[in-house]
Amino acid sequence: MVSKKKITGKEIETKAMDKHQKRKCKIEIKPIENEDHRQATFSKRRKEIFRKASELSMLSGSNVAAIVFSPAGEPFSFGHPSVDSVLDRFVSQNSPPPDEADREYAEVLAQLEAEKKRREALEEIQLLVDTPVDELGLDDLQKYVAALEDLRKKVIRKLDSFAINSSSPSSSLN
Repeated sequence: MVSKKKITGKEIETKAMDKHQKRKCKIEIKPIENEDHRQATFSKRRKEIFRKASELSMLSGSNVAAIVFSPAGEPFSFGHPSVDSVLDRFVSQNSPPPDEADREYAEVLAQLEAEKKRREALEEIQLLVDTPVDELGLDDLQKYVAALEDLRKKVIRKLDSFAINSSSPSSSLN
């Protein structure tokens, strides 16, 4: 007959603690001597690091870059949104947030387009001015007259502003 031994609560706790302590024991970290094992470990750990970086980026919405060089000196990288954008942001830490940069870019682009249109209009007017009036067709003559009328209005406005400024009393005379 097999004797059944009663296990006390204290013995159960002791066994559980022994099991727990075995999991907690530290593993000595030292370089791997075997070249094949070292390469396999590098490959496995590199994938783990990149997976963790991806998880961090997805969970927190952060920009992440990880760069790792193999024992042979070969570079491996992971980045979200890209390694280049994260590194550029890191190097120039005073750069504006992406939304502000996008807004500024749109404003500058709009200014550039306006200046291009202005340049084209000026080139067209210059072409009209350089061409003898006798050689201009009806369409070009109408553009020429419109440009001259626009110039006349601008000259009148400028003269009016000079007249207003010169007629206002100066504060130094008081």
